[in-house]
Amino acid sequence: MEEPGRPDETPEERDKAKIASFSQYVLSPEAWFRIADELGAAMELLEPQIERFWECFRADAGVVEKKDSEPPPNHSLINVHMMLAGFAIENLRKGHLAGHPTWKERKKVEAGELPKCLDGHKILNSQGGLV
Repeated sequence: MEEPGRPDETPEERDKAKIASFSQYVLSPEAWFRIADELGAAMELLEPQIERFWECFRADAGVVEKKDSEPPPNHSLINVHMMLAGFAIENLRKGHLAGHPTWKERKKVEAGELPKCLDGHKILNSQGGLV
C-alpha cells in the first residue's frame, strides 16, 4: 500500500521522496540488524518442532526410550531453520556494509541505485565497500 502524498505533490516530487526514503532505509545498519533479529525470532519459533523431530528420530533408532505416544512431526523444518539462519547472517553483513559506504556509494544510493553487494544474496566477495 502506497503512502498518500500531498495533494499538490507532483509525480516527480513523489518519486524523489520515495528515493530519499529508500536510501535512508538502505543505509541504515539498524534496519538490516532489525531484520536479522526478526529472522532469529522466527528461528526460535521453529526450535521446539525441530527438537521434537530429533527426539522421535532418536527413539525410532533405539538410541533413547520413547517418551510418549504422540506421533512424530510431519516435517523436521531443519532446512527452513538453516535458511533463516543464512538470511540472518546475510542481513548482519549487509548492516555492516551499509554502515560504511564511501561518498560515491552514498550518492548512488541517494539517487535510488541499490549497491551490488546489497542487491541479492552473494555477499561473500564484498570486502568492505558497497559497490
